Amino acid sequence: MYYSEPVIVVGTGRSGTSIIAGMLHYLGVSMGPEEALIPANEHNPAGHWEDSNFRRNNLLYIENKIDEEEFEEKIYKLYNHRATRNRFWGWKVPSTATVLPKYLELWDRRHDTMPKVIWCKRPVEGVKESMEEHYGWSDSHCKKL
Repeated sequence: MYYSEPVIVVGTGRSGTSIIAGMLHYLGVSMGPEEALIPANEHNPAGHWEDSNFRRNNLLYIENKIDEEEFEEKIYKLYNHRATRNRFWGWKVPSTATVLPKYLELWDRRHDTMPKVIWCKRPVEGVKESMEEHYGWSDSHCKKL
């Protein structure tokens, strides 16, 4: 069975991950099943292109609500589901940056190729200003991130 390697979009919130993931979508890369994509809102009217399945698993693992074994099992299921249904596929979830080494390790155990990673970077001041403008967060709150 052929498994195409994913395109993983990572970066802090307000760094351009949504626009990059949206561009990939319009170029034919499946960024997630329609029903799993987080819908557009006032902060991201063009869409987030964020797969809620990957997001949920990331948060469960990061917050220690599931152990490493359960995380791996969930990720392999997602990999198998997405890779066997889409020639070109990927996902964008900002929290993936926190666990990216784990994703790459899991993929490498079973495949000969490696995922393509697009890391979105934006100057800290630009991210902070965007968070203040879009979310109404204080300067001190933004600096904590």
